[in-house]
Amino acid sequence: PIGTYTTVDVGKGTGGGMMKQLIPDAPSAWMPYVQVKDIDASTKKAKKLGAKIMKDVTEVPDMGWLSILVDPTGAMIGLWEPKGR
Repeated sequence: PIGTYTTVDVGKGTGGGMMKQLIPDAPSAWMPYVQVKDIDASTKKAKKLGAKIMKDVTEVPDMGWLSILVDPTGAMIGLWEPKGR
């Protein structure tokens, strides 16, 4: 396992989650994720619009897919497509 992921369930609406930083010697940070309908298309579009892809589309077993990018202004954001959509 890569670590424990703690989810924040708020009932209806936006939830969240937390986990220990996995990058050695990196500081703690918050990173927002946005849910997308098609992670492949969304990641490619972000790159076309100037984003730097830090982690290309990656499957999270039994949960979905994510990618992580830095937008042209330097802000980091994750994209998320849940499994079974």
